[in-house]
Amino acid sequence: MSSEAQYQNSEVVPPSAATILQDHANSAKSDDDIFLLVEKLLYQEQQSKHYQGQLEFRINSDSVAYQKLHVYCERSLSGMQYQKSQLELSLRHATETCQALSQSLQLEREKVRGLESRLNDLYPTIDSWLQRWNQDKQESGCVDDKGTMEHFLLENRRQRELINCLQSLLHAREQTVHDLQDTLDQLSQRLPMGNAGQGGQFRSSVCSSEESNIEIITDTPSTRS
Repeated sequence: MSSEAQYQNSEVVPPSAATILQDHANSAKSDDDIFLLVEKLLYQEQQSKHYQGQLEFRINSDSVAYQKLHVYCERSLSGMQYQKSQLELSLRHATETCQALSQSLQLEREKVRGLESRLNDLYPTIDSWLQRWNQDKQESGCVDDKGTMEHFLLENRRQRELINCLQSLLHAREQTVHDLQDTLDQLSQRLPMGNAGQGGQFRSSVCSSEESNIEIITDTPSTRS
């Protein structure tokens, strides 16, 4: 009796139809989930590859653009260095020219001052001579010494013309120096601060040596007497 009871208890009960359908449904649902997951992974992989391609294209484009910019900057730098060297050379030549003209201008000033001194010394002599000559003429009634008179007048006129010519030359030299100083200042402004001081120092030295225009007496002796 005990063995039969054990056999009856060990018999397998066959699954019901509902259980079988439930198992098939669960299996189908699991397959659908796996398919959706795989499809999602494939889509994400495609998106990643597409994004990677875009990044690589952008990197290549930026690399080409930066390379072109680098070449442009190198050329611009080379051009600016060449322009700087040319400006420095022009500045040096302009400075030397201004210094030479300043020295020449100083010599011309000395000449004008010397001629002015000679002219100032000459006028009193002429005035004194004319006064004596007029007195002698009135007292003695002598014939005019036209040769001597014309000699003094001619010498006086020649001295005044020479003074006027030198004064005009001096003014022209001063204008030339001023024009060169303006050019020098323009070049100095276009150069770096380290070289720009050269033009200003030279302008200060030239301006400090300049003097006021000399007033030259150009009256004729007859008007002074």
